Amino acid sequence: MISVSGCNIIFSTEPKSCNKDSFFNGFFYMYNTKRKGALTEYPQKKELYMEFKIISKRLLLLGLAVLFSLLSVVMAAAPQGNQQDISFSSSYALVIGIDNYKNDKDWPSKGKAVSDAILVGNELEKLGFDVTYRIALDLKELENNLRKFFNSVKIDNKSRLFIWYSGHAHTIDGESFLVPADAPPEKDKNFKTKAFPVRRFDEFSRITKAKHVYMVFDSCFSSMVFIKESRDSQALKIPVASMLRYPVRQYLCSCTDKQGKQKYPSFQEMFIKALRNEEKADGNEDNYLTAGEIASFIKDNGKNQKLQYGKLKLKGVKEGEFVFLVKSFFKDPLSVGGEGPEMVKIPGGVFKMGDLQGEGIKDEKPVHEVNVVSIAVGLYEVTFKEYDRFCEATGYSKPDANKWKRGNRPVINVSWEDAVAYTDWLTKQTGNTYRLPTEAEWEYFARAGTGTNYWWGNEIGVGNACCHGCGARWSWDGEEKKTAPVESFNSNPFDIYDTVGNVWEWTCSEYTDDYNKETNRLYKKDITDWKDVVIRGGAWDEKPNNCRVSRRRGCKPFETSSSIGFRVVIQLEKEDK
Repeated sequence: MISVSGCNIIFSTEPKSCNKDSFFNGFFYMYNTKRKGALTEYPQKKELYMEFKIISKRLLLLGLAVLFSLLSVVMAAAPQGNQQDISFSSSYALVIGIDNYKNDKDWPSKGKAVSDAILVGNELEKLGFDVTYRIALDLKELENNLRKFFNSVKIDNKSRLFIWYSGHAHTIDGESFLVPADAPPEKDKNFKTKAFPVRRFDEFSRITKAKHVYMVFDSCFSSMVFIKESRDSQALKIPVASMLRYPVRQYLCSCTDKQGKQKYPSFQEMFIKALRNEEKADGNEDNYLTAGEIASFIKDNGKNQKLQYGKLKLKGVKEGEFVFLVKSFFKDPLSVGGEGPEMVKIPGGVFKMGDLQGEGIKDEKPVHEVNVVSIAVGLYEVTFKEYDRFCEATGYSKPDANKWKRGNRPVINVSWEDAVAYTDWLTKQTGNTYRLPTEAEWEYFARAGTGTNYWWGNEIGVGNACCHGCGARWSWDGEEKKTAPVESFNSNPFDIYDTVGNVWEWTCSEYTDDYNKETNRLYKKDITDWKDVVIRGGAWDEKPNNCRVSRRRGCKPFETSSSIGFRVVIQLEKEDK
């Protein structure tokens, strides 16, 4: 496993220019020069020697390829270690609110059950959940919706499910029930057959394919179905990777059956505060919010809140933990006035770097594991507006915009040296150390936990990015044929925009035609001009294949182009040596 900190320095023996014509001309020139020299010095022996050398090299490579294939099979069958997969194939939420009960004397309106459910659903949507809203459900509707939700054909073993229920609940002889809109009075002798047993969640949780399930009840009941007071994963310092690897069925209930009506602040308000990471709900500040941390936060900050939380008594689903990725955004103030680029903090982790889909070229291989520490990343590429402020403050020359509008379009026609000068200025202005990302960091935040060609899948689709063939009105095949304003398309799961197309982005890693282990040393700022720097992400005039997340290209540090810009990062923690 390769560990990455700061900027990569990777030495290249075959520098490749980002100018395609220059690259091919240079390649054939070098080839022909070597060939002519060989023929001139030793016309016959040298040629035979070279042919023998080529054949030997090919046989050696073939043998190594066979050996590598066998090793790959063995490694694939072995456990993959502590890889931290923060992504899920899908995230679904069902939020239910019941306010208007037919027997309102026994089941008075809670007043805010529906609105609370909607507010929670809105927060979940911001966190990437596909949310279904249901209100005023009778018994049949409640059961059908829950059964359908747990057993949807869209669910697989990498899905996660979230349920929010706001409404009345009732406990009889130790058995708990959710109270549907058409429930009879609580003293009705047939009440148990006309309400929804909480035990059914045990049944549904057993048969669903989902990996992680979290059931939250803004209601009061007591049940023997759940294991109360689950272990505190934060206190035990259980690695997030372990919590994510194993399945789990968790629950949180706002109060016991004997507590009665809650007092301010409401359970819903506290739950949303936790999701937003207000008042440091993420207790250990690792950018992950676990179900255990949510319960601890509400218990510590709620008034008279007698929470119940834990896990289902179900073998094989007690080791995991339901986890939310905490989003933390900020802008550093500048000494000259104004603010720096908008940044988002993302947690570190282990990921597989390179051509995961087998569609790439030689320099995208071999696939290898890399450990990236926590960083803050620019939400989008540095814009003309942001870069022009730097030029005005320092007297630096403003780059040409190709007669396109400046403002919130990504800055173009900037060299690697220009980009480094901007990061140095940001560092002096803010006190935080800004720099360009290493190419490992770039691929990590561009993948955002996914393993496909683009963060949304293996096909480019239509309207997802700005590139030649993406179907955007900008781009080479569009009406405008230029870069798109930043944030014109959806962000990836890390809330980062434009990692596919728009402009290539400078990194601080030196280009090599394959991966090696020299990835933990800082990039030298006095690099010679003939060495190439890695650019990533593709551009508005590139075809989709060149915009894949693993695609690499090299450029001279002094080169500029209407297809190249950059974004900035801040390293948030030191790497373990």
